[in-house]
Amino acid sequence: MRIVLLGVLAFAISLVVLWPARWLAPALPPGMRCTDWAGSLWRGQCTGFKWSAAGAAPVSIDSLQWQLHPLTLLRGRVQADVELAQAVIDSLAESGETAVPVFDKATDDRRPRPQWRRANGPLRAVILGGWCVGARPQTAAQLTPPLNALERDEDAQGRWRGYVNAVLQGPYAPLFARLSPLVLLAAPSFEVVLQWRTEQERKLRDRLQREGGDASRVMSDDAIARFISHYERITRHILAEMPARADHLIDLDASRHAQWRH
Repeated sequence: MRIVLLGVLAFAISLVVLWPARWLAPALPPGMRCTDWAGSLWRGQCTGFKWSAAGAAPVSIDSLQWQLHPLTLLRGRVQADVELAQAVIDSLAESGETAVPVFDKATDDRRPRPQWRRANGPLRAVILGGWCVGARPQTAAQLTPPLNALERDEDAQGRWRGYVNAVLQGPYAPLFARLSPLVLLAAPSFEVVLQWRTEQERKLRDRLQREGGDASRVMSDDAIARFISHYERITRHILAEMPARADHLIDLDASRHAQWRH
């Protein structure tokens, strides 16, 4: 039985959290320590670095600095996420119960497996919704010029946007090839996307505060603007090229009023 997948341009994904560098301390192996930490997991500094091991001369470094590129930390996660999506979709097409992952925006991750929803198959249709579902890679010429300040200042060599392009050509391509029909909910502009995402985060903060939950990881307006910058390129690309190939196009205005185009 064929599963129908609907790609929906929605807004429920997060990318990078700048964890404090000091959170690395518990993960250091025995014999290794830092006197003081500064910065974040991605770009930080350890002062007073010392390492001693049996049978080896002690190592001492006044200041140890690092700068990681996000793609080196995301490669394995991307492959695992795509494989999980494919496995869940395949399972929903068969008879029996399937555990369907549930995303928790407050923790920016999937909920523990015991909290996943259960669905009994076989199902005739599965809605696959996501911000960048169905996105296609760009050409080399499109990738070259930086699109915003984040790309200009932190991805001057194009490694990050090149990696995003590569996974759209690679792991995501077989998943997105299953979309039939492809439905696009098109925001009126990228600037409105930022407005909607800010509203969403404020509502999440208000709800957690009302319910006594942990709102410490809810983003500030400045953090949201930075977060959104990671997705500006792919969002603008989708809004420019997907309407012509989507099976169904639904335009949204700034107040989220919908108009069916085709």
